Amino acid sequence: MTTNHFELARVAWQARDHMYRAAIDVRAARGVLLEAEGQMQWRSRAAEQFAARADEVVAGSEGLANRCDIAADTLLAIGNYLAER
Repeated sequence: MTTNHFELARVAWQARDHMYRAAIDVRAARGVLLEAEGQMQWRSRAAEQFAARADEVVAGSEGLANRCDIAADTLLAIGNYLAER
């Protein structure tokens, strides 16, 4: 069984769609976490620790979303290249 270039291109494009969706999901999760942190009306040591950890997660999530975007762009380019062959 052989796979032609167009079939491989389609797989790359589908993978690109998944990476693009992952970036959207990471950003949405980041928003939910920021909202939860903002809605904390009470102050306690646990709330302060939650806020500190939430800030760390939010800071790392943007880098993750950006890497997903880069991977999606790369997969799109690979798919386009394969489709032209």
